[in-house]
Amino acid sequence: MVEVKFLAQVDKEKCIGCGSCENVCPTEAIKVVQLENHDEDCLTPCHLACPAGIDIQGYVAHIDRREFIEALKLIKEKNPLPLCVGRVCPHFCEDACRRNGVDQPIAINPLKRFVADYDQLNGVPFKPQIAPESGHRVAIIGGGPGGLSAAYYLRLRGHGVTIFDAKPQLGGMLCYAIPEYRLPKKIVDQEIKGILDLGVEVRTNQFFGQDITMSSLRNQGYEAVFLATGTWKSTRLGLEGEDLPGVVHALDLLIQTFMGKPPEIGKRILIIGNGDTGMDAARTCLRLGAEKVTMLYRRSRKEMTAHPEEVAAAEAEGVKLELLISPTRIISENGRFKALEYIRNELKEPDAGGRARPVPIPGSETIIEADMAVISIGRFSDLSFLEKDPELKELVLSKWGTPDANPQTLQTSIPYLFVGGDLWRGSQTVIQAIADGRTAGNSIHQYLTQYLTRGAVQSVKISKGKLAEVDPVIFEDVPKRPRVHEPHMPLPEREHNFKEVEATISQTEAIEEASRCLSCGKKAEVSSEKCLACPNCKDICPENAIKHVLRSVPLRLGVDPTEVDQNQLRELCLKAHLHPHQWFCICGGIRVREGAAAVLKGAKTPEEIALMTGARSGCTVYCFQTSLRLLKAHGVEIKPPAKGHRWYDSSQTCWDVPEEVIKKYPRHFLKEDLDVFRKF
Repeated sequence: MVEVKFLAQVDKEKCIGCGSCENVCPTEAIKVVQLENHDEDCLTPCHLACPAGIDIQGYVAHIDRREFIEALKLIKEKNPLPLCVGRVCPHFCEDACRRNGVDQPIAINPLKRFVADYDQLNGVPFKPQIAPESGHRVAIIGGGPGGLSAAYYLRLRGHGVTIFDAKPQLGGMLCYAIPEYRLPKKIVDQEIKGILDLGVEVRTNQFFGQDITMSSLRNQGYEAVFLATGTWKSTRLGLEGEDLPGVVHALDLLIQTFMGKPPEIGKRILIIGNGDTGMDAARTCLRLGAEKVTMLYRRSRKEMTAHPEEVAAAEAEGVKLELLISPTRIISENGRFKALEYIRNELKEPDAGGRARPVPIPGSETIIEADMAVISIGRFSDLSFLEKDPELKELVLSKWGTPDANPQTLQTSIPYLFVGGDLWRGSQTVIQAIADGRTAGNSIHQYLTQYLTRGAVQSVKISKGKLAEVDPVIFEDVPKRPRVHEPHMPLPEREHNFKEVEATISQTEAIEEASRCLSCGKKAEVSSEKCLACPNCKDICPENAIKHVLRSVPLRLGVDPTEVDQNQLRELCLKAHLHPHQWFCICGGIRVREGAAAVLKGAKTPEEIALMTGARSGCTVYCFQTSLRLLKAHGVEIKPPAKGHRWYDSSQTCWDVPEEVIKKYPRHFLKEDLDVFRKF
C-alpha cells in the first residue's frame, strides 16, 4: 500500500499554459485546459490587444476543432460585422500574439474572415436570438460601424432601434471611404442586411441638427440617443490655392469614386500626407488610370500612420514614397493646379505626440509638376449640430470641442445622450468604432432598465505582460511552423479594376493555422484523485508555477499481487522479460509483481497501472517502460497519445542499459535488477 501525502498545486498567475507539465505527467493528473471564465481568471495577450475585447483564443480553438459556426457565435458576441472587419482590421492582436516569440503570429484576422465567409457560403447564416420586446425606443445618429454595432446589441436586448443617417446609404466609412478592392460593397450590404433583419428601422438623408434634433427625437418617443456621426470633414493644408480645380481631399476622392463619379485625375498624381485613407486614395488613382502616383510625407517611414501592410501593398502596385518633404506652395496655371513646391525636412527631437519633429532645411525648396494633388493629412467631425440644437447648449465638451463622455459608459453630461466612435475619439479604426457601439449599447440598456449606467464589468487582467517582457526560454521547445498566407490577386490583374485583392484562406488552411495557436488562455489544472506527487511537472515548469502541498487526507493506493492467479502472474512476467521481485518503482517501493497484478486486474494503460499501484515517478527505466512491457506481454495494444507523456515511444528497459550508465547511476540498482533477472 502506498500513501501519497502531497499534491501538485498550480499558481494560476504564473502559469502560461505551455503544456510542459502535461507532457511529462505519468498519470494524466495535470491537464492544460481552457479556463471557463476568462473575465475572472485570465485574458490572453491577443484578447487584451483587441479594442473590441473578442475572445480570440476561444474562437481559434473552435476553428481547430472544426466548430466554425460556434467560432462565429463567439466572434459576434463582441463584433457584429466580422465579414467587414475580417477584410480591413489592422489586427493589433497579431502584434501581441505570443507566437511571435517562436516564428510568426497566428493569422488571426484571416481566420476571422474564414469563419465569417463560411457562414455566408454555407447558406445558413447565423441568426442570434432576440429578447422579448422591451417597449423602449433608442435613436442612433450615424449608420457607420459604431452605429450599426450599437443597433445590433440593443436590438438583441429587445429594444426598438432606429438608425438616422445623413447619407443615402448606411455603412459610413465602410461604404463610402474604403475602396471596393479592399472591401466589396456587397459584403457591407450583406452585414447591414443581417442587422436590419433583426427589426432595426432606418431613415436615411437625415441631417442631425437640421432634419432631426434632440427635441424632435424626444417628441417621437425615443428615450435614449447614441451619437456616432464620424469624421467626414478633411483637414486643410492652409496653403493658398487649396480650392483650385485639380486639388482634392482624399476622402472626397474616395466618396466620389464610390458614387460612380470619380474626378478626372490625369496621369501624374501627388498624394500629400499618408494614413490608410491616403494609401487608399493612391491605389484608387492607379486603378482610375494614373500612370505615376507619388506620396509626399513630412516624416520618415517609421513615423507613418498608415498600416505597414497598406504601405507595402501601395508600393507593390507602383506608388512611390517621397519622405521628409513638406508642401510649401501650390502653383496654378490658367486657374488650375499645375505644380507643388515642397521643402526637405530633417527630424529633430520628438513633439508632444512622441513622434520625431520635422524641421525644414533652408534652401531645399523644389517644384514638382503634376495633374492632381490629393490631400490626406487628417479628418475631423462636423460639429455644426452643436450650434443648431438648443438642447445641446449645455452639453459638456472636451478640450477638442467634441461631446465629452464617461470613458467607461460613453454617457455624456446629458443623461439620455451617449456618444462614441470617431466623433468622440477622432479618426480611429473600424474595430474601435464597433467596440464603442457595443459599450454604448450596454450602457443604454442599463440606463433604460435600471436608470443608471455602470459600464462593463472590469476584467482582472492576469497576464505575463507584453511579448518583450516574457522569458524567451518558454518558446525554445515549440516547433516552428509556417504561417498561412492569404491569397492575393497577381499585380498585373489589379490594373484598371476594383476587384478584391485578397482572398479567403481555405478550410484546410484555417484548421492548420488554428492548430498553431499556443493556447495562452489555458492554464494547468491538477486532479487530486490522479496526482501521485512525482516531481516531473514541478521540475519541468519554466515558470516555477507548480509546487507540492500537503494533502489534508493522504491518497492510498496499492494492489495485492496475491489476489491474482500466481501462475498467470509468473507467465506474464516471463513474457515481459521481467522478474516479479525486481523494482517497478523505486520511489514508491513497488515491485514488478504489483504492476503485473494491476494488468491482470484490467489496467489497459501505463496511467491506469500507476493509479492502481501508486507507481509515481514515470521515469524511463522503471515505472513507465516496465508498464509498457507488461501491457504488450498481455496483448494490450499500445498507442501513444497525440499529446501526453514524453517517453511514450521509448523502448529501453533495464537490461538494455549500457554498462557505463549502470556505473554512473549506482543508486538506481540497475546491476542488482540484472542479477535478479538472471536468476529468474
